[in-house]
Amino acid sequence: MILIDQTPQADGSSRLGRTSTSPGGKNVGPFDIESYLGQYQSDSTAKNPWAPLTATKLLIMKRKSFADMDCPIARALEVVGDWWTPLILREVVCGGTKNFQYLENNLGIAPAVLSSRLSALVDNGLLERKRYSEHPERFEYIATSAANDFRNVLDELFDWGTKWASSPQR
Repeated sequence: MILIDQTPQADGSSRLGRTSTSPGGKNVGPFDIESYLGQYQSDSTAKNPWAPLTATKLLIMKRKSFADMDCPIARALEVVGDWWTPLILREVVCGGTKNFQYLENNLGIAPAVLSSRLSALVDNGLLERKRYSEHPERFEYIATSAANDFRNVLDELFDWGTKWASSPQR
């Protein structure tokens, strides 16, 4: 569990801080998140994501694993429910074999996040990783039958999004 609070300072300003706690509730130390907010504080035109925070404390819970739940939807979300995972699957399942650079550029995803999601998809049997270059070492990702079966879910998400999720303002 993580508590984020606004700590009043002597000069009348408030400082955001984060205190992490272990499952037993023991305080495991403070963490200063102002460096994260620095981009918002130094650029007066940027929107501060913490501006709507009116309460002094905000409780953030750690993500629960769905792997052991007795529900097929929950177990499916454990495999494909992470942020970016359905979009990576969309690219590979609907567009064919893709390499890391293509996915990174086309999705605008951070390399570390993409690497993590691709590893999870390979580990869960949705993608196969095939080396296509020795020097430098490069891989492409190929949809497995499990990923191809996910195509129907992607199609339904597309239809639902078209009907119910508004388009971004351009």
